[in-house]
Order: sequence, then structure tokens, then C-alpha cells
Amino acid sequence: MAHTFRRRNGFTLVELLVVIAIIGILVGLLLPAVQAAREAARRSSCQNNLHQIGVALQSYHSAQGFFPYGAMDDDCDAGQKRSWHTWRTLILPYMEQQALFDQLDEIEQNYPRGGCFGADVNSVWAKSPLQQSPVHEYICPSEDGVMIEISPYNATWVGPASSARASYFGNAGPVSSGPRDWGAENVCGQCINGVACPCEYGNGHGRNRGFFHGHNPGGPGMLDMWANKIGMKKVPDGSSNTIHVGETHGAQFGSDEPGCFSSNGWMSSWTVSSTVWGINLDYLSILGWDENQHDRNNYTAGCNYRSRHPGGAQFAFVDGSVRFLTDDTSLTLLANLGARNDGNVGDAYARPSSGGP
Repeated sequence: MAHTFRRRNGFTLVELLVVIAIIGILVGLLLPAVQAAREAARRSSCQNNLHQIGVALQSYHSAQGFFPYGAMDDDCDAGQKRSWHTWRTLILPYMEQQALFDQLDEIEQNYPRGGCFGADVNSVWAKSPLQQSPVHEYICPSEDGVMIEISPYNATWVGPASSARASYFGNAGPVSSGPRDWGAENVCGQCINGVACPCEYGNGHGRNRGFFHGHNPGGPGMLDMWANKIGMKKVPDGSSNTIHVGETHGAQFGSDEPGCFSSNGWMSSWTVSSTVWGINLDYLSILGWDENQHDRNNYTAGCNYRSRHPGGAQFAFVDGSVRFLTDDTSLTLLANLGARNDGNVGDAYARPSSGGP
């Protein structure tokens, strides 16, 4: 009796499900590796940005004989007229951005400088469309996009409602990140009057305000909000032992995520960070801020050193090198790396007997 055999085409349902399951397992195994490779590439690009910034700072020093100041933000009390230029804008010519610098400089030169920020709220600088023009060397690729929404509280006096973001902030050293008389909590971060973890307040014009806010010249960091002229001779702790610029990352206003949204615009005059908060610190959990407190005080904690890279953040040092510091870097070491002139190097701190240069 003849039997007819018919060749089977395609897969059975069971076979198809097995193949799909295998593909799913392979994708699940490969996806973390792909994501890690992408982050490694973003981190490398971010490192290159910091290296370029470090070289530009060195080039500025070679041309001028000193490094650029962080910002000139007098806040009515310092006795000097405010300039809108910051370290980010001053080094643009050394980053192949001469044309952009010339546009900004024309605005700055033609706009009358005010005696305090209150006179400059609606300045041409703050309203310039250049605020929305990204400088990609100032944006870490690990960030979510190039634009950021500035919080409503701060947008009324530091710039527009949205701006091209900045991922890199200058080092103001181990100093308070807010004036005591503004009512912000723990403006010395986790270094609250500790001998092993210093925090300087400064005392400009009879108030407890310091180097971070432009009330005292010659702060312990490389970049504070005064028109200092810091040359290499004023970095006795060593260029390889002193941070110049480090990373921060933005946060969406109202998201209850730690991060910077108050002064994250690249043309903002608030361009510096303090080293007293630690790296990637979850300050919201520590301070218990609600949304309103976070909005008003974000500049004191949210804009300090942090990154989207797992485990730490990258820093450009005065000698131009770029190093990755981990989240568990001790507060003492971070404070010492933030100070340029107190004689403390490494992970031990002794209070100086006299002030440095």
C-alpha cells in the first residue's frame, strides 16, 4: 500500500515560541552590555569636553597671566559693578568660539552695568537668544537633551525660563553654598563646622555671606564669584591637587529628583559649585525638602558636583588632567582638592595657622 509523505513547511507554534523565547533571552543578555558600551562612549566624550575646557583655561592663563574668574556677581554689596561675563564665556576664544564670544562681548559692553542684580533683571544679556544656543562642549552627552527648564523662582532674576544647559561648574572650594541670611538649610552641606571637613563662610559687608556669592575676593577655590586674578603662584597646594572644573547634572523642575535646575543655563552668572556637599549626594532625603523648598534653595545643593555616570563624577584639575572621583570620596579629600592654598593635600586635614595667599 503506497503512502504519500508531504514535506512540512514553516514552524509549529511550539517551535516558534521557543525561538522567540531564545531571542528574548539573548536580547536580555545583550542589552545591558549595549547600554554599558553607550554610557562608556558618553563618558569618554564628557571627559574630552572637560579636557578641552582644561586646555582652554590653561591657554587663557598663558595669554593673560592668570586664570579667568568664576563670575562677577556683586549682589548689591560688593562695591564693584557687575559684569555678565563668566569663566564659561571668557574661555570661548580658546575653544574655537571667537565669533560667539564677540557677540556676547558686544552685548556686555553696550549694556550699562548695574550696581546690583535688581537693576539687571530684564537685561539684554538675560534675554539674548544666545541663551538658547547650545555650546556642545559644555554639555555632557549623558544628559537628557541640550535644553533645560529653569525653575520659576530663579528664572525671575538669573535668566530666561529655558536655556541651553551647562554640565560643568567651576570650583569655588570648601565654602558655604548659600548666604546664612537667606534662610537656606545646611549651606555648608555635610561639612558643618567640622575640623576634618572645613567649610568657610566668609563675612562680606557685615553679613554671613562668602566667596560663593561674590562678597569676598580671594576665596580658597579656583573660581568664585569675584573678579579675582589667580595665577599659578596662588595655587601652592599644587596644580595636580586642585580641582578647577567639575560635572553637575540637571533635573526637571518639580520632579523631586536631585540635580540642578535653578542656574543650569550656560550663560547664567551662577557658574560655580562648592566641595562641601560630597559627590552625587541625595540631599533631598537628608534635608527633607518639599517642592517649594527645593525650588527656592536648589542652587545651594542641587548644582553641586554630580553626574549621570554610575559611581561618581569627572573633574578637570588645574594642571589640565581629568580624573573620575567616586561617590565614596571622603569629604575631607574632596575639601582638600577644592582648596588651592591651605596646605592640605590628601585625605587628612589640619586647620591652617594662617590664611594662604
